[in-house]
Amino acid sequence: MNWADRVSKLEQRLGLREAARSGARQQPEISDGDFRPWLRALFPAFVACDFAPFHEEFWKWVWGIEAGLPARAFVAVWPWADRPKFEAK
Repeated sequence: MNWADRVSKLEQRLGLREAARSGARQQPEISDGDFRPWLRALFPAFVACDFAPFHEEFWKWVWGIEAGLPARAFVAVWPWADRPKFEAK
């Protein structure tokens, strides 16, 4: 599954497809620059506040992934409800 198919599937799951069809929001441009406007346009209900430093680090890593090239590993320990959450992706 390619990137566009994954985004499409995610939009469908979140009910964003219907909003896009109705003209309620415009599809954001995916740029080489800042990820923040793209995330806020696609997920306004989930991206309402500023990003924590660990979120910034993660999205900078995501934004640096290039099609057709292997991605560097990203390993992080993030706080969650005053407890560390250990997860490797």
